[in-house]
Amino acid sequence: MSRPVYSRQSPFGKRFYQSGVDQYFNNIRTGKAILWTTIGANVAVFCGWQYAQNLSRGSMADILSGAMSPNSSRLKPIHFLNQNFLCSWDHIHKGRYWTLLTSAYSHQNLGHLAGNMFSLYAFGSVLLSVGLSPVVFATVVCGSAIAGNIGFLYHQARGKRARQSYGLGASGAVMGTGAAAALMLPTAPMLLFGFIPVPLFVLLGGYVYYDSYYLDDPNSVVGHSAHLGGAAFGAASYLLLLRRFGGVLGRFR
Repeated sequence: MSRPVYSRQSPFGKRFYQSGVDQYFNNIRTGKAILWTTIGANVAVFCGWQYAQNLSRGSMADILSGAMSPNSSRLKPIHFLNQNFLCSWDHIHKGRYWTLLTSAYSHQNLGHLAGNMFSLYAFGSVLLSVGLSPVVFATVVCGSAIAGNIGFLYHQARGKRARQSYGLGASGAVMGTGAAAALMLPTAPMLLFGFIPVPLFVLLGGYVYYDSYYLDDPNSVVGHSAHLGGAAFGAASYLLLLRRFGGVLGRFR
């Protein structure tokens, strides 16, 4: 009876296989490092906001009473964060284009920060599990953040939001990462509210429906347009960069 020839009999085949396995795990390790660095940067900026707000608390009353100058050093941290970590048309008109990205690392509320970072880690971990390169992963996260803010500004330009309002938070990056992951591994199990198991595509579909429904609600303080802009970039990233790894369109790659 004939016996199959296994690849382990060839040192070249074994070396090629081992190289691929090593690259897969290296990509995951580096991607996780990028993910944790992103979370750490968000936490650092959040701490900066708390420090600046505490330092400037009561400052306006002191300025109006003449007890403190508007140029006081106590106001410098809050001025710096306002100018560099918020997204608005005013900043774009003044050439602060970097705020399209830096505002995605900015949270003033602990609940906002915790929700976004938990979701980013969950979606990012699913996306990294396919072994995509760190460069591609960083492109999805950062590109989704920028696209989300562009969506926010576009929505303002259409007159759906007050032009003087500003945006901040990683929600665009979260939605983009989640959209790419949902197209890559649609049935990956997730926990809604931390305890209700649902497939990833159902969870993301629900988010997209919710944001679309409330997009033009004048009473909503949520940046739904930023969420949808990030999700659109994540979907485009799957179509252009990720479908070769499989997913819902993997058969057409």
